[in-house]
Amino acid sequence: MWEALVQLDRGRPGLADQLVDTLREAIADGRLPPGTRLPSTRALAKDLALSRGVVVEAYEQLAAEGRLLSRQGAGTVVAGLVRETVERRAADLPNRVPDQPHTLLRPGVPDFGMFPRAAWRRVYERTLMGMADAALDYGDPSGPGGCASSWPATWGGCAGRGSIRAVSW
Repeated sequence: MWEALVQLDRGRPGLADQLVDTLREAIADGRLPPGTRLPSTRALAKDLALSRGVVVEAYEQLAAEGRLLSRQGAGTVVAGLVRETVERRAADLPNRVPDQPHTLLRPGVPDFGMFPRAAWRRVYERTLMGMADAALDYGDPSGPGGCASSWPATWGGCAGRGSIRAVSW
C-alpha cells in the first residue's frame, strides 16, 4: 500500500530526505489527512525495502516539524491542523518594518549589524590619507623585494633566473 504513496529514487542519495519530502507533501496536500495512523517504522521499512534507521530519521524530522505525533505504544499519527496552525501563527506575527533586514541566526555567521562601521571608516580614511600615491599601485607581481629575496638560496632564485639545485639533507 505504501509503495504507491511513497516513490523513492534509489539511484539518488538521501533516501531519508526523499521519504521526508514525500510524506511532507502527502500531508500538505491532504493525501494523509490529520489523524491518519502511519505504520510502525519496522513495517514501513519492510514495505519500502529500506533500513529502519531511514524511516526513524524521517519520522523524527516530521515530528520535529510538528507534522507527526509520535507516542510510545500509541503509534505515529498525522498531526491535526498543521496547515491551519502555521497559517494562524503567520497571521499573528507583527508586520516587519520594510527597512529592517531579516536576521539569520546561523553558527559561524556574525551579526553584521554589530560591525563598528563608523570606527572602521575613520581608521580607513585616516590610513588612506596618510599613504603615498605609489602605495596604491599594484606593485611588483613577485612580491615586495623581488622574487629572489623570497626564495631559498639553495633553489637558485626565481624559476626563470636559475635552475633548482639539489638540496642535501
